[in-house]
Amino acid sequence: MDMLGSITGSVFLVAGTTVGAGILAIPAVTQEAGFLASAVTCVFCWTYMVIECH
Repeated sequence: MDMLGSITGSVFLVAGTTVGAGILAIPAVTQEAGFLASAVTCVFCWTYMVIECH
C-alpha cells in the first residue's frame, strides 16, 4: 500500500504543477483578446465546470 500512495502522490504533484503553469500562462496567451474577452471566457469555463460537476 505504501507504493500505491507514493504513485498517487506523484501523479497529483505532476497534475498540480501542470495546472499551475497553465494558470500562470493565461494572461500571456489572452492579452491580445483584451481583458473583457479573457474574463468572460474564464467565467464561462468556470460555469461550465460547475454545471458538469453536478
